[in-house]
Amino acid sequence: MSFILGIDLGTSSVKAILVSEGGKIIASSSQGYPIYSPHPGWAEQDPEEWWESTIKAVRKAVHQSQIKPSQIKAVGLSGQTHGTVLVGKSFLPLRKAIIWMDQRSIAQIRWLQERMGKRLSRITGLPIATGFMAPSLLWIRENEPYIWKKTHQFLLPKDYIRLKLTGNLASDVTDAGGTLLLDTKKRKWSPEILQKLEIPAGFAPLLYESGQVTGKVTKKVAQEISLKEGTLVSAGGADQIMGAVGNGIVEPLTLILKQEEHL
Repeated sequence: MSFILGIDLGTSSVKAILVSEGGKIIASSSQGYPIYSPHPGWAEQDPEEWWESTIKAVRKAVHQSQIKPSQIKAVGLSGQTHGTVLVGKSFLPLRKAIIWMDQRSIAQIRWLQERMGKRLSRITGLPIATGFMAPSLLWIRENEPYIWKKTHQFLLPKDYIRLKLTGNLASDVTDAGGTLLLDTKKRKWSPEILQKLEIPAGFAPLLYESGQVTGKVTKKVAQEISLKEGTLVSAGGADQIMGAVGNGIVEPLTLILKQEEHL
C-alpha cells in the first residue's frame, strides 16, 4: 500500500499527517515554534525553527505509522499565507520571516495606496493591508538595505520547507495569490506591479499549479527526515484554500449546497 505525507506549516505549529491512497488517516504529529515580537506590532518567525520542527513532526508521524519510507510516494505542502522569507544565493535565510500578523508596514501601505490605489486591488483581487508580502518587502528595502542587497529570491513560508526538502525555489499560484504581487486572472507574477514597486522580477520564484511536482526529496534530507530519496514533492497551496479543497469545496456554489444539506 502507498501513502501520502502532508505537511502544514501553521502559525503556531507544523503538522505532519500520513494518509492512505483511500484517504484514511494513518498517523499525525505536530511540533510548535515561537513568534518573535522585538517591537510592538512586529511578528516574526525563524525559518530554520520551522524546518527543525518539520523534521521532528515528520519523524514522529512516520514512526507512529510503522510504515516504511519507501511506501510514502509523495509529499504535499500547505501553510500560513502572506509571510515573507528572503534567501540569499546560498539559499539560506537572510533574516527572520515577517509573518501575516505583522503591523510594521503602515507607511508602506500608504505609499502603495498613493502609488497604485485601486489598480493594485483590481490586479490582485486583494485589499491593501499590512502583513501581505508586498508591503513587507518594501519595508525591508527601506529599513534594511543591507538585507535587500543580498536578496536572491523571496519565498512564502511553506516554500522554505520545499526548498529544504528538494533544493528548489518555487511556489504555487494559490499562495502567491496572497502576496499583492500576483495577477490573479493570468495566474502569473504581475510585471506591472513588480515594475511600479521596483521589485526585481528575478526575486520571484517559479510558479506551479498546486498538483504539479516541484522536485524530489534529496539524499541529504532523506536521511535527516525519515523519507526516501526521490520522493515527489508537490507544489501544494495556501492553508485556507487547501482546507476548502479538503472539504470538497471545489466548484461554484459547493459551500452553499453543503450548508443547505445541514439545514
